[in-house]
Amino acid sequence: MKKSFALLLIVFLLSSTITAQIISGYNQQFYMNVLDAALGIGKPFFLQQGYLTMQGVSIYQDTLLSYKNHTYHIRSKYQNPVSPDTINYYLAETSYSSYQMSIFKNVWPNKIPDILYESSDSTYITLVDCVGYGSRLLSAIGDTTVVNNAYLSLSNTIKTAGYSIFASKGYVCTAYEVGAAFPTLPDVNANGWAYVSGSVMSDSIDAYNHRLNTSLTKTYDGKSKGNFNTALPGDVLAFSYSPTSDANGHFMVLVQAPYQITADTMSKFYPKVSSTTINQFLTTYHVWAVPVIDCSGKGAHFYDSRAYNSGIGYGVLWILTNPSTETPMGFIFDQPSSSATSISPSLLNASHTWAISVGRYKGSSSGIGDNHSSILPASPILYQNYPNPFNPSTVLSYRLSVSGKVKLTVVNSLGEEVSILIDSYQQRGNHELNYSATGLPTGIYFARLLAQNEERTIKMLYIK
Repeated sequence: MKKSFALLLIVFLLSSTITAQIISGYNQQFYMNVLDAALGIGKPFFLQQGYLTMQGVSIYQDTLLSYKNHTYHIRSKYQNPVSPDTINYYLAETSYSSYQMSIFKNVWPNKIPDILYESSDSTYITLVDCVGYGSRLLSAIGDTTVVNNAYLSLSNTIKTAGYSIFASKGYVCTAYEVGAAFPTLPDVNANGWAYVSGSVMSDSIDAYNHRLNTSLTKTYDGKSKGNFNTALPGDVLAFSYSPTSDANGHFMVLVQAPYQITADTMSKFYPKVSSTTINQFLTTYHVWAVPVIDCSGKGAHFYDSRAYNSGIGYGVLWILTNPSTETPMGFIFDQPSSSATSISPSLLNASHTWAISVGRYKGSSSGIGDNHSSILPASPILYQNYPNPFNPSTVLSYRLSVSGKVKLTVVNSLGEEVSILIDSYQQRGNHELNYSATGLPTGIYFARLLAQNEERTIKMLYIK
């Protein structure tokens, strides 16, 4: 097995002399909508992480990707939009009032895919900070006009509202300011940006905005909006943090609509917490699971796809809402330890979390778009046992692309269950166990894996 892999790797490395082709649909200059941009920009990393699969793409050693007879590297590189790298990241605040194609072009679109792909050594580079990721994503939707570009129209709409300063340090779309600024958007907007749901701590927002821009004459009205449960795929979820920090927050894109967490589900994540406590918690809050694409650290979410590297990835977080209005009240960002004896959410407050906001962008038909039908969430894999035939032991191995409930059984040729090997929650990744058929008669048996709402079966031959 190792020898075969080595030969394959040599072939792929030798093929690096072939002209590299960027993965289909990745980092095109403009996309038609937010979700297409999130999937397109993140595609190589989702493939490397096993969250997506695509015909013609193979992954080796978790950091090498083969596509069309060429080997690509995947690596993490921390990038944050700070001076003095003004050409790649910065847009002077004084330039915001007059968006000209030449100014805008020098900031993001012509840097996509240059910043995230190095053609010299065929390397895809993933970001660690969500600020840069959000900037690239929004500015790569539409075109270079103020009306039809997701970033430019957002910036102008927020600046016109006059309540919240935007990109005060010259960053292109900072996550913490987006979280505070989304509530200044119109509630309904057929084209452009709309405020879908969210809540704010108005005193903290005012203190922050006026500290950074004393010329602001308006004070924020603290508008909150419920119905978080009506959020849709492609909506942007942003947090605004801490009045003592100038650059803190988070930027995420919803992959699918939120779905509500039940007491039964919650008890699986909090096995040490009593059912009474869980039910009381769910009386105080509705809990919504929110699948997102973002830039974060590995293992930062429930079901996180980033098992090996930080950066662009897929994960799930929980949003807590007011049961009567569905207004966001807090969140649980990462999966709790199975030994946790209490539920400890991060709640909206004046000292840390100022705003939890959801915005929606509906642009024109401009942009290239991308057909993502060729990529699918990776299915579970049940590998052939070895040795096979076996006596009396054999090794069973399988791979999970997401964490979840797993059941692995052995059945005989009549379909009767003879062994239950696994029946529990398991983390994503590779799993392996030894199975002994001692006590069973010689014959044909089947290992059956139930995971991710799918079934996989392999045939095994036991010979005494």
